[in-house]
Amino acid sequence: MHPCHRLIASLWLLAAATPLAADTAWDRLQLHGFASQAGVKTSANRFFGDSQAFSTAFTEIGLNASYRFDPKLLFAGQVLVRRAGDLYDGTPSLDYALADVTLLSNAKRQLGFRIG
Repeated sequence: MHPCHRLIASLWLLAAATPLAADTAWDRLQLHGFASQAGVKTSANRFFGDSQAFSTAFTEIGLNASYRFDPKLLFAGQVLVRRAGDLYDGTPSLDYALADVTLLSNAKRQLGFRIG
């Protein structure tokens, strides 16, 4: 099975999952994703390789998640699958990962930092 198809199937399964009870670890987890497919027709440009005719050689699928361990600590990351002509072959890769630390938070201001 192509990596893109595996990721799409995983997105559907994760979207169907719902929290079992209030105040569980599932309540602190957020999952999001996206998928895009482009179609390009060009006769004078090299759009992701040779594309003398209509091309669908650009696909992106992403799955991102964040988990709030407590009100002051959040971890987040995204896996991206990109198929783009000769440049990207659809191998999943880590797009970003970060830790968000809140040092001070009140009604008027928030102070913290992100590492990633």
